[in-house]
Amino acid sequence: MSVGIRRVAHIEDGRNLAIRRAAIVGAGPAGVIAFAALRYRGLSSADVAVYDDRPALSAWTERTEAIRQTEMRSESDGHMFPTDYPGFALLDSLRGRTLMPLIRSAVNGYHPSRQDIQRHGLAIAEHYELSTSLEAARVDRLTFVSDPEPHAVLLDMSGDVVGRARHVLLSVGHGRLRWPDALSDPGAREQFGDVVCHAYQPKSYADRVYLVVGSGMAAAAEWTNILEAGGRVISLRRNPEVVVQPLSAPRCYFGGPLLDRFHQLDRMERASLLRRTARGSYPSSSGREHLLEAAIEDGRMERRVGTLTDLTQRDGALEATIEGPGGDGRCRIDVVIAATGFQSGWTAHPVLRDLLSTFGVETDGEFAVLNDDCTVPLPANIGATVTLSGPAARWVFPPADSFAGMKYVARRFANTVFGTRAGLAPGPVAWWRLVRAGTPGRSAPMETESAICASP
Repeated sequence: MSVGIRRVAHIEDGRNLAIRRAAIVGAGPAGVIAFAALRYRGLSSADVAVYDDRPALSAWTERTEAIRQTEMRSESDGHMFPTDYPGFALLDSLRGRTLMPLIRSAVNGYHPSRQDIQRHGLAIAEHYELSTSLEAARVDRLTFVSDPEPHAVLLDMSGDVVGRARHVLLSVGHGRLRWPDALSDPGAREQFGDVVCHAYQPKSYADRVYLVVGSGMAAAAEWTNILEAGGRVISLRRNPEVVVQPLSAPRCYFGGPLLDRFHQLDRMERASLLRRTARGSYPSSSGREHLLEAAIEDGRMERRVGTLTDLTQRDGALEATIEGPGGDGRCRIDVVIAATGFQSGWTAHPVLRDLLSTFGVETDGEFAVLNDDCTVPLPANIGATVTLSGPAARWVFPPADSFAGMKYVARRFANTVFGTRAGLAPGPVAWWRLVRAGTPGRSAPMETESAICASP
């Protein structure tokens, strides 16, 4: 099953384009969830446009496959239904006639398979005919006009108008890959060829010595991939403490009273909490922990604290210089894998940089200071609205890059689009058709227990 793109011809005069009720920039998980939320609430496919230069979910799928993920880090709520009910654990329980998925979910131990989530997301996109609304364009700038009614104009990098809409959701996802400082220059990386790569790039594994830089989910997946291939791992992290937790943030920040209290914090307190929860983490897994402990005992894995300050190539091998608490040290390796995630924050995306700077929207470091409905605080005379989803919405929802966070934003975006009709809900027939369409079949057997997705 695939969800493609309806390609748009070059637009000479953007005034010929109809003004849509809603536009979604980005066809990753956040875009699919938001599109489903609008369609579920009754918006026609003609009233919403989705802009991306790639097919739906393709970038997310490529990244998960690059680190051989087989399971999601999330639990029962980690799905793309615009509704909370039913969760994947309930569907699995009904399908397998067992309570075990529900029991595992209650203790943060239920992990849907990546294949099931991928099939589920594509099935929802097909159910709501996303392909009829998906247009091949990369939106790099927004401008606003009042004629014939207030709306946003979406422009590509050449300045051509690609769409118009009264309400815009920017679900631009993560920024470019983040590299250690010693490898931040693309030219410096190129001289090493394929022995220097990022965790989210395609790669192979062999009986070699790998330096893995990072301590989050991507790093944990790469440790396992290397060890299972017979290689040796030197794990390098900046912080002495390793954060092991079931979800990408403590469960209390996914909703309820603590999230309400978070919204009541002043700006300094909110930014401080967000920085504390931004560190990389990974969930506990008995299979992975046994593998790592055995590798440490037999000398196939070594853990170091410090930063990579230099990398040179000599005699067919790499020599890494590591600056740590005890001073500089060197080690000979064969491959460097940067499991350092992505550039984050509003500065990582041209469309956000331009929007926030043009209207003087407040920021705090990498965080855009948003309204609590995830809209950008634009001047009242603009008329149109802009909502941020995914990592850019962390000011409102700390684990905003999770499926739960994307759904949180999608519902508020739907409320904004529908206005006074926001309280109206679809009937049971629409819900039942959605559940039937989006329920995945039983997934293929897992290759490894360890590769769990970085976001619930």
